[in-house]
Amino acid sequence: MRGYEEVLMKRITLFMMVTAMAIVAVAAARDDTQEFKKFYKAGIPMLKKAFKNKDISFFENASSDDFSYKHADGKIDTKEESMAGLRQMFGISKSIVTSVKVGSIKVQNDQATVTNTTTFSSMMKTGPKGGYHRMRSTMWMRESWKKSDKGWTLTMIEETRRGKYTMDGKPVDPSKMMGKSGKK
Repeated sequence: MRGYEEVLMKRITLFMMVTAMAIVAVAAARDDTQEFKKFYKAGIPMLKKAFKNKDISFFENASSDDFSYKHADGKIDTKEESMAGLRQMFGISKSIVTSVKVGSIKVQNDQATVTNTTTFSSMMKTGPKGGYHRMRSTMWMRESWKKSDKGWTLTMIEETRRGKYTMDGKPVDPSKMMGKSGKK
C-alpha cells in the first residue's frame, strides 16, 4: 500500500506543478497581450498626428527594414515603394485626417497581429491642372508586428479586402485616376 500512496503523491505533485506552469504561461501571455494593446492604442494618436503633419519619418521609424504592404489584389510593395507612395500622397494633399477602429489584437511571444478598419479623409489635388477634391478611403487591414530589443516594429500591412474610395462623395476607382500601379 505504501508504494501506491507514494506513486499517487508523485502524480498529484506532478499534476500540480504542470498546472502551476500552465497558469504562469497563461498569465505571461496575458501580460504580453496587455503590453502590446497598451503600446498599440497609445500609438493611434501618434499615427493621426503623423498623417496630419505629413511626418514620413514616423512611418520609416515605426516599420521594419523588411516592411511590406500587400494590396487586396495581391501586389506587394517594399518599404521603399510604400514610403514613396506616402510621400506622393503627402505632396498632393492639403490635409489628412485619419481614424482607426481596432478589430482584434493577437499576441504570441514576439509576434502580434492586429486587424483594423482605417479611414482617411483629405483634400487632394487630383492632377496637374485639377483642383482639390475631398477624398475619402476606408481600408480593411491586417498588421503584423514583431518585437525586438528596439521594441515593436511593423513588418507588414495586408489589405484584407478592397478598400472603398470616394471623391467629393462619389465612388471612385483610384487605379483609374493614377494608373494600375498607383503611380503617375
